Amino acid sequence: MRPCCQPPRHANFGRWWIAIGVQGLAPYFFNFAPTLYVRDGGRVAGRISGSYDLYLTQRLILQPQVELNFYSQADRGRGIGTGLSDLDSGVICAINLTTI
Repeated sequence: MRPCCQPPRHANFGRWWIAIGVQGLAPYFFNFAPTLYVRDGGRVAGRISGSYDLYLTQRLILQPQVELNFYSQADRGRGIGTGLSDLDSGVICAINLTTI
C-alpha cells in the first residue's frame, strides 16, 4: 500500500483529497492499481487503472491501458455525476533500449 495525495482528474487545487491505493500484478500479469479518495463533506471517489504488456518482439512492447473514475456524489459545477464518471483508454508503444 502506498499513500498519496493526488486528487482525481476533475478536482481543482482548492479541493483536497486523502488517497489510499495499492498497485500490483493481478492474475495473468495485468498491472492493476485501484485508489480510493476521501474528501470532507462525505465525498468519496475511486479510480481503477489497469494495463497489460504485449511483447511484439523482445524489445518492442505494446501496452493497452484503461482507467475508470467513480464518484459518490454529483457535482454539477464540474459536470460530474454519481457513479461511473469517465472511462479513458489508450495504447502505448515502447521500445526497450537496454540490453539484458
